[in-house]
Amino acid sequence: MSLNVLIGEDNADYAACLVDLLRKAGHAAEVFPDGLAAFHAFKENRFDVAILDIALPKLSGLEILQKITGTPHALPVLVLTAHGDPEVHDRALSTGASVFLQKSADPADILRHVAALGRRRHV
Repeated sequence: MSLNVLIGEDNADYAACLVDLLRKAGHAAEVFPDGLAAFHAFKENRFDVAILDIALPKLSGLEILQKITGTPHALPVLVLTAHGDPEVHDRALSTGASVFLQKSADPADILRHVAALGRRRHV
């Protein structure tokens, strides 16, 4: 199943790697380099899954989760971040993230989670 993935990531090199990974797996991906742009994209476009960094400028990944959870704009979110702090992990999951991974995660794991979240979205 081909998915349309929203990526909220301010590191251009890492975002390009994610886009390349997702496109090679047959998915479409669009990058938003700050949290405010990503939040507006949740409202304006139709995405199947989102990948968010926690430390986005203008609006953090956690703030985006707080704003979309329980709304018509909510969708499965994979938090992919350099923050390994267990407290950040717990806050992300309790705020509405579906999955929390380190940016150093194996690309195959990222793809596996994206596919699983997409299937859950379309059930």
